[in-house]
Amino acid sequence: MYLWKTDNLVNDFSNENVTQYEQFKYMLLYSAITALAVDSYVVSDTIYNTNDFINTISLLLITIWGVRICYESNQQNDDKDFVARFICIGLPVVVRISAIFIPVYLIVVVIGYSFNFGISYDSSGNEIYVTTVIDVIFTIIYTVSYYQYLSNKIALIRIMRN
Repeated sequence: MYLWKTDNLVNDFSNENVTQYEQFKYMLLYSAITALAVDSYVVSDTIYNTNDFINTISLLLITIWGVRICYESNQQNDDKDFVARFICIGLPVVVRISAIFIPVYLIVVVIGYSFNFGISYDSSGNEIYVTTVIDVIFTIIYTVSYYQYLSNKIALIRIMRN
């Protein structure tokens, strides 16, 4: 695996020397880094609490598990085009999952907000929203649902071919 020498990787792709397993390793590392990069602590100036930490660790572990089960579904299939399938099928899957989860999540947040659930105050006395247990549960359910659904769709390629 190359993490710095992109020319060597380009050369390996040009010579068709990058196996599906190698692609899986790149996809796994890329997904894990992305999961950490979108962490609320990294991208905002909110108060980072225990729930944020649990959310970060959960997201990282579920991402590693999810990419792995998608790879295994593809491997049991025909072990071809893993990254292309992961990304191309993953896009409509995330749209479908989001269409279900986002409205429900927004309703829960609005209800919780009306009862001051998840509200805290910074050192200046400004009201801020902090990550709650409900946020963590939604993130876990959303992410597990995404990877499980994506894995099932990748597995369908084999079934539909037969």
